[in-house]
Formats: sequence, C-alpha cells, structure tokens
Amino acid sequence: MIDAPYAANAEAVLLQAQRFAAVKKDVEA
Repeated sequence: MIDAPYAANAEAVLLQAQRFAAVKKDVEA
C-alpha cells in the first residue's frame, strides 16, 4: 500500500516540474 501514494506523489512532482519548465521557458522567451 506504500506504492500507491508514492506513485501519486511522484506524478505530482513530475507535473510540477513540467509546469515550472514551461513557465521558465515563457519567461526566457
């Protein structure tokens, strides 16, 4: 049962990283 929350958290971190990268790209452009 430890895997489910961990997977959800990892997915949230990935989405946050993608959003951060997109914002950074917009700022640099």
